[in-house]
Amino acid sequence: MQNMSEIDAIYRDGAHYDRLFGRGYVEFWLSQARIRGSPILELGCGTGKLSIPLAEAGYSVAGLDNSTALLQFAASKSGAANWIAADMRNFDLGERFALIMLPSNNLGHLHTPEDFQNCISSVKRHLQPDGAFVIDVFVPNIRLLLREAEQEYVLDEYDNPEGQGRVCVMARSQYQSTTQIMRTTTIRKLAGQADVVGSLDLKMYFPRELEALVQCNGLRVAARYGDHSGGVFDEQSRFQILVCECRDV
Repeated sequence: MQNMSEIDAIYRDGAHYDRLFGRGYVEFWLSQARIRGSPILELGCGTGKLSIPLAEAGYSVAGLDNSTALLQFAASKSGAANWIAADMRNFDLGERFALIMLPSNNLGHLHTPEDFQNCISSVKRHLQPDGAFVIDVFVPNIRLLLREAEQEYVLDEYDNPEGQGRVCVMARSQYQSTTQIMRTTTIRKLAGQADVVGSLDLKMYFPRELEALVQCNGLRVAARYGDHSGGVFDEQSRFQILVCECRDV
C-alpha cells in the first residue's frame, strides 16, 4: 500500500477513478447495513461509490482513504458522509462502529502479513462488541495469474469525464508467486493526449489462506458468501465475502 506521499497516478484523478472503478454492489452493502445498523466505516472508500448511497439511505457513514485527491472528489459529490484521510493499516478515530467494510478488492492493497495484521488490529479497536467486519475480495483466477507478462489487454473503456471521446485503459500484468502479488501497469489512453501510466499492485488472497489469516488475528468467520446476493461459497464462486466478528463475543 502506498504511503500518503507516494500515491500512484491511478489514485490522483477522482473523475477517471470513478469511471474506471464504478461498480460497487450497493444493494449488498445496504443489506449489511440493515442487519448491523450504524455507524459504518468504509476502508478504502475512494470516491464514495458506497459511502455516499449508504449515507443517503440514512446511515451514519465515515469513508477512509489515503488518497486526498479521491476524498476531495467524493466530498464534491456529497457531504452526507464524513471523509477521513488515513491509512487503513493504522488509524485511530476515537469511535466504534457497528459495521466496518473492506469492499471492492481493497484487501489486495495489504501486501504483507504485517499489513494485514496491522489493519485487523485497527479494525478490532474500532469495532463495537456486536459489530461486523465484512471483507469483499475476488477469488484469484489461476488462468489470469498465468497471463504472459508482456501481454497487453484492455482493462476498461469509458466515456471521458471531461467530455472528449472515449478513454481506453490498457494493462500489462505479472504475477509474483513468491509474494502472491499481481503487479499491473495501467496505461490510460485518450486521443490527442499523452498516455497516463499508473500501477495497480494487488496481493492475491486464496480462500483458505484468508480464512486462516482472519482467525489467527482474533476474528471468527460468522458467514461466508460466494456472491453479492448472499449465495453459497463453492468452487464456482468468483468472490469470497467474509462476515467477521470478534472471536471473544
